Amino acid sequence: MIEVETLWALVDEPIVNKHIATIADLDAKIAHQCVALAEQREKIQTRTGFHWWPKPITPN
Repeated sequence: MIEVETLWALVDEPIVNKHIATIADLDAKIAHQCVALAEQREKIQTRTGFHWWPKPITPN
């Protein structure tokens, strides 16, 4: 099992110590960061220690 804290530091980089005016803005920033991290497999792998993380998926 992967602990959320392991990856949260990567996800929250764009919002740390920043004022986010609305929930929609927060959602957009987090979504953008998640999409960017999906392209950085090595960065995630070093945090999790799992060679298979994240497993590629095909969107519907």
